[in-house]
Amino acid sequence: MIKQDSEFRQALSVLSRLQQRQIGSQFIERVLPQYPDATLSKLLALAQQTDAAELELAAATKTAKSLALDKHTRCGAEGDWQAQASYFLARATSELFAPSKPSQLPAWEAALNVRLACTCGSIEQAHDTMHDESAAQYQLLTDYLAREESRHD
Repeated sequence: MIKQDSEFRQALSVLSRLQQRQIGSQFIERVLPQYPDATLSKLLALAQQTDAAELELAAATKTAKSLALDKHTRCGAEGDWQAQASYFLARATSELFAPSKPSQLPAWEAALNVRLACTCGSIEQAHDTMHDESAAQYQLLTDYLAREESRHD
């Protein structure tokens, strides 16, 4: 079982681009009900697909980037923590579809952005959710890796 970020990041580092997209989308989907967004839901469904066409992924990249930019401009400076949280979830989704860079771990970037979204939500509710979210992500990844391993046995 994964218990800390160094183990979490190490486990993510061996996953393929597709696997990164799949587990990253699960991190986002776990909290999306608190910040519903139909476009994000559609993008996350595509992220789960093992047979997504390159054209679909390219379109998703543009949509995710545009959505993150739109949500960033809407969150403004009024201290609207819900809007901030939605922005971080859009940014997390955008990371899953961003063009690959050798040093980039899209699922790690998605996980961090989800944690930021949860932090924004917790400010409004006046309680700390960072530890809870990290633990939930560790469990999601542990379960995902176990399923992947059993598929290959």
